[in-house]
Amino acid sequence: MCFFRQLRALWLCVLVLWKYMQSTWEAKRLCEEDAKRFLSARYRVLAFLGARGLRQLGGVWPKVGQYMSTQGDKWPDEVLAELRKLRDAMPAAPFHTTKRTIEEDLGKSVEELFQHFEEQPIASASIGQVHKATLRDGRLVAVKVQHRHAARQIPIDVAYMRLLARFAWVLTLGEVDLMPVVTEWLGAVLEELDFQNEAKNQIRGRTELLEANVDMVVPEVFLSLCGRRVLVMEFVEGHQVAAGDASLTPDERLEVMTSLVKAYAHGLFVSGHFNGDPHAGNLLVTRRHGKAKCVLLDWGLTKQLSDQRRLAACKLIVSVGMKDTNGIVEAFREMGMNFSANADPEPELLLAILRQISLIENKQESRRMQAKFGETMQKAMSHKMELHTKVDSYTGDFFFIFRVASLIKGLATVLDIKAQFLEIFISVSRGVLAGRRPQRQQSLAPSGQRIWRVAAEALQRGAVGIQVAKVDANGQLQLSLSLGCVSYTSWQPLHESDPFPLGCTVLGAPLFATAVAAELRKRGIALNAPAKTFLWSKYSGPLTVGDILRGTKLICKAPPQATSRMLADLPALMKWLESAPAADGTAPAWWPSAEREAACAWLLKGGRQSPSSVMKDLFSEVRRPMFRACMSPIQISKPIMSVESAEVEAAQDSLVASLGADEMRAMHLTDVCLANHPALRDSERSFGQAASAASAAAAALHVKDELWDKATLSNQLSCAKRSRQGELAVVFLTCADADLALQLAELALET
Repeated sequence: MCFFRQLRALWLCVLVLWKYMQSTWEAKRLCEEDAKRFLSARYRVLAFLGARGLRQLGGVWPKVGQYMSTQGDKWPDEVLAELRKLRDAMPAAPFHTTKRTIEEDLGKSVEELFQHFEEQPIASASIGQVHKATLRDGRLVAVKVQHRHAARQIPIDVAYMRLLARFAWVLTLGEVDLMPVVTEWLGAVLEELDFQNEAKNQIRGRTELLEANVDMVVPEVFLSLCGRRVLVMEFVEGHQVAAGDASLTPDERLEVMTSLVKAYAHGLFVSGHFNGDPHAGNLLVTRRHGKAKCVLLDWGLTKQLSDQRRLAACKLIVSVGMKDTNGIVEAFREMGMNFSANADPEPELLLAILRQISLIENKQESRRMQAKFGETMQKAMSHKMELHTKVDSYTGDFFFIFRVASLIKGLATVLDIKAQFLEIFISVSRGVLAGRRPQRQQSLAPSGQRIWRVAAEALQRGAVGIQVAKVDANGQLQLSLSLGCVSYTSWQPLHESDPFPLGCTVLGAPLFATAVAAELRKRGIALNAPAKTFLWSKYSGPLTVGDILRGTKLICKAPPQATSRMLADLPALMKWLESAPAADGTAPAWWPSAEREAACAWLLKGGRQSPSSVMKDLFSEVRRPMFRACMSPIQISKPIMSVESAEVEAAQDSLVASLGADEMRAMHLTDVCLANHPALRDSERSFGQAASAASAAAAALHVKDELWDKATLSNQLSCAKRSRQGELAVVFLTCADADLALQLAELALET
């Protein structure tokens, strides 16, 4: 009997999904209006049949429909309307059965326990049903009673799903290992059968959210009235929310959603204990003191992360916000994901997926983006990027985090709410990684220095670290200012001596060119000398040494598979230059600077000098320190706090366009998100402070045309600006606004 029930479940899934896809194909042959009417009618029938089938199967299967009902950006409204009925409109047990369960578990009759007990349940789900009752002391309570067949059916369904996971592993020859995910989720489903465990989880969750001052309502549990199949809790008057709910204003819906996100941010990243089932059926909205509040129910499916996995989840979220693709892969590894040894993970695709999950838009826009994202994934697969071959095994912890984020996104779409919960997740994760912020006394700005006040205001707006230096025409230091923290995940004060990766600043390329030119002059090589004399034998184009130093001409084509490690490996780049096809006038945006660096290194090769050694010589001339790539804590890129859908689409299109050449990974290195990027630790990259870079740049200015011919150089990370009197101001930033560097440089010259 059980076998035929499972077979029926499989047949139902295959039949409904096939008819759903068939309807989509048939609609493509119709005009737009006819297609809409056709699909609406077909979806209504399929949804009704599918929901009825899941309801009849019972056990774990209705939970599949409950999960699908939260994916508002993936399914039509007709389907969602039917699937929502699986949350609280399942067949209810008769009262005499419910009464027998209560009396068996609690050892007393219903009349002894309750002053009044409503025989008709107010809701019935896959595992149990809920009745409204009144205790002997007059308090209203909700009594959750387990279906008597649940303890028999659900373990059988769990075993069947585990069998399907093993079957998938065998069919794919071990490439797809879903067993950790299935084991984790189904193990949690089995725990839901123990209502005493749910009671303890709910008490803990309520206590933690109250202590954290999160504006959520978790009903109080009466532990003395709870058994393995009976749970008694405070009755909270409320209702489920839906798009267009007249009882809530749009601002109130957004506020309710934000409080839910904050509650999950605390559970995921601070305590590690969170409700793993936040679908709309487990959420109510109530009013207390005239304010709408979110009520979080059903703590049966609850997850506890270990400290290691909790911190890894924090690193994952911060890496997504910092666009740190390599950090994403490292965080996945710390969470227990095993990547294939012979298949390099695709961190940029992981970043696109995570950003897609974290972006919450209104219903129409979210569905359009989902379709766009589907096209992106299809293109990725057409480029033979098979995601399932990149991972040997998935971790159950990641499954729950992914599931929670997906459910919240789907819920916001169903409610037609546009919100960004990535900002909240990043803020909480950053606080966890950085620790408690030390309380310091507010220092006063030096008299007359407006630059100090502007920098302090920028820190209040979200900038993390600021270094400003000013030197006179002779390189003598006149101003050195340092404010903020060394990185986005540390409260350690930024000091004037903390080094920045010079390759990310506007001074990196001109200082390196000056250092190479100085070394070549010692060998008697002029800037107008033909480069082919000093380059590889195959090159014969009209190119001078000065052209290489300034990067004014392309030499060859970019490598088709430019990984970040290759870009940090100068010998590998030099080897590519030696055999690469000649340039055809086009190149990726990141290639000219990488090519110039490799070509300059080749020019130094004859004198047995390296880029780091000539840079050190340049800084030594002005008696300032220069560092090689090291474990510097400085973070450069600005976090993604609010991403518009158009930006996500552009990022996805850029990703697909770069699948062949791996451009995004290469661009990530040139924009060094983290100075301690693993590929940089043993590289020839140079690090320096604003003061030392300013002094070196002032000295380089005496060499005509070797540094720059403009009064101002600026990018999002830095600015170098010189005055008519020859003074030079240099600004280095971490995680700040793009226009701040230029503003501070101008103020420094005025000081």
